[in-house]
Parts: sequence; C-alpha cells; structure tokens
Amino acid sequence: MREICVEKRSEGGGRVCVRILLPDERRWNRRLLTIGSVGGGGKTPDAQMEDFARAGWAVAGSDAGTAPNPALAGIGRPEVWRDFGGRAVHTTVQEARRAVVSAYGREPKTSVFRGESTGGQQALAAAVRHPDDFDAILCGVPVVRRTALHAYFLWCRRILFPDGTHPLFSPRQWRSVRTGALRVLTRNDPFPGAAGLFYSRRHDSFDAGELDEAVESAARIDASIGPERLAALRKLYGGPRRSDTGERIFCGFPPGVAYDGAVRNLWLFDWAFGRTGAAESFDFGASFDAFTAALAPALDIDSADIDAFRARGGKMIVYAGTMDACTPCPDILDWYEKAVARLGENGGETLRRSLRLCLLPGRTHTGGPGLQRLVRPLDALLRWAERGEEPSLEAAGPTAHATLR
Repeated sequence: MREICVEKRSEGGGRVCVRILLPDERRWNRRLLTIGSVGGGGKTPDAQMEDFARAGWAVAGSDAGTAPNPALAGIGRPEVWRDFGGRAVHTTVQEARRAVVSAYGREPKTSVFRGESTGGQQALAAAVRHPDDFDAILCGVPVVRRTALHAYFLWCRRILFPDGTHPLFSPRQWRSVRTGALRVLTRNDPFPGAAGLFYSRRHDSFDAGELDEAVESAARIDASIGPERLAALRKLYGGPRRSDTGERIFCGFPPGVAYDGAVRNLWLFDWAFGRTGAAESFDFGASFDAFTAALAPALDIDSADIDAFRARGGKMIVYAGTMDACTPCPDILDWYEKAVARLGENGGETLRRSLRLCLLPGRTHTGGPGLQRLVRPLDALLRWAERGEEPSLEAAGPTAHATLR
C-alpha cells in the first residue's frame, strides 16, 4: 500500500493536511473514497481510511484545516473557516484524483464521499458548492446551519449549567425527566414499538400542550424536581430565541435524551470574536447577528440548490435521527423540504431521482433505543450510482422499517 501526505496552503495562512492511501493496483476496486471529519476536525480519519484501503479502495481524508487544535485554529482566521466549511474536502479530492491518475494511469470510475456530523456538513457543502467532486455522497446526521446550532449549544449549556460548572439536574432527576417525557410523547406514536422508548416524529412538531405535559410528568415521577427546574425544562424544549425580538433561532432540545452532546462545542464563539471565552459574554441579539455575519457564509449550508449535482447524475443518501440532541433532525428536514419546494410541482419525485432522506426513529447522534443505523448504506449508494438500482434501505434495530423520503 502506498501512502501520500500533502500539505496545501491557501492565501491568508490556511493550511490543509491531506492523507491519501492507495492499494496495490491489482487490488484497487477503481473507486476513490473521501472520508469526512468529525467534531472540529484537526486530524485525518486514519482508522477508517486504513480499513477501506485494506478493502481495495483508494481513500483520502484531511484534517479539515484545523490542526493541531480545532478550538484555537480558527480564532479570527477566515481562511480556516472556509477550509472547515467545505473547502478542505474540495482540496482533498482534487489531490486524491491526481494521485490516483499518477499511480494507476486512469481516473476512478466512481468518486464517493462518506461523512457523519461535521462530515455530513461537508457532504452537503460538496453537493451544493462543488457538485463535480463526487458521483455519490453518503451524508449522515449532518450539521446544516452551524452558527444557529452552536447558539443552541450555548442556550442548552446556560440552562443546564446555570453557574457554568454544576448541573441543574442530578443524574437521578434527569432520568426522571427522560422517562416522563417519553411516557407522554410516545403514547400515540404511529411507529411500532415506540411506546415509552422513542418517538418517530420530528420533535419540533409536538404542540405546547404535549410539551407541557412532558415537563410536568418529571415532577410526578420525582418530587425533588420543583418549579425552578420545570421552568428550565420549558425553556430548554422551547429552543433559543433572540433576546430583542423573541424570534426563535433554532429548534428546542429533543425531550427524552441525554444532554451531553448539546452542552459542548462552544469554541465557535472564540473563532468569531477573536478571543477565548467569548461565549461568556454572548447575547442572543446583537452578538448573534455579529456571529452569523462573520461565520455563516463559510459554515452554514443555506442553499438547497443541488441542480448541478443532479444534472451530472449524482446520487446522495442522507440520514438523521429523531432523538439527536447534537445535530437535531429538524434542521436537515427543513433543508430537504426547501430542496423539494425549489423544484416546484412534483418536486419531491424529482428530487428522489437523486437524493433519498431516511429518518431513523429513536436514533441519537451515535445510536439509540430505536433504529440505530442503516444496514450497509454505502453498498446501496454504490448500486444506485453505478448500476441505477433504486436504493432499498434497511435499518438495524428492534423494528423493521424507517421513514424513507
């Protein structure tokens, strides 16, 4: 196996480290796979890359331009923002294609991207901004509007850790919060096996009465959860709002799940405001405007225009979970609905020729009590892209089907 490491620099001080693995030519499956980043990036996805290379793939990955410390790498550095927002993936696949042609004397028959979370953001960015880079894209639990998502993280953090350090709810109290919410919100769920375990609806579709009952149920289970904590839950489920107009910025926290993934990742505020600890003085009015004005052009996926990707025959599978507190599903569902709407009459059917969205009931960011994962979605994507076979997606979990659009 051959390894190539390339360091690409951009104007303004950006730097992307690319790693490429090339199997022996007799073992190469004639495909090129680019693997996305997780979290803040900062390193190449070596373990995944090596697994795929051993299976015969030419494979590439990057550090997303945020090495060695993602939390510090982008402080006041717009070039890093652009790399992290998707340009690093474009750089990576360009370098990988050159390496493939040099090593094997021919282009790959299929260029594929695979990523979850931040890698899901990179997948969407590729389809929208660099439609010629990939023939097939597997996009999991994606970040869509990163600036609004990180505002949600801060909102959740301030509610659940009001003094900045100590949690408002004890572990026992939070178990009661989760149990009570699921008892209420899954009573009439149409999904088989959901009762008391998980829900199949997007959580921002629960009405005020349902959410209020879910809040009150916690106090009925645990008498130590008094009015202060009940008020905090209502604010948590309601989602972040502007401090000046009251307009909602992002969806609320999905009831019934652990909150660990929703109270971290505050480093993006440092990136925007050029100093560490910037989240402490952030307000949800003027500060939010400055935050989005600085970062959204590089990091947010506002456009749902994948016309160029569709026109060249690109295929894309997207999946998300109904109980993901880290990248809540309403954001990708809204993006999908925008993509349908912009195609006009019969937009859904038109989009299905190129993109399928699978909503997994009960899936959290990495797993969950319901449909935790799709079974071999990359194989389904390849059959669709290379042979034109309609994707048949099966989910692994205690129930037999998922919501496929």
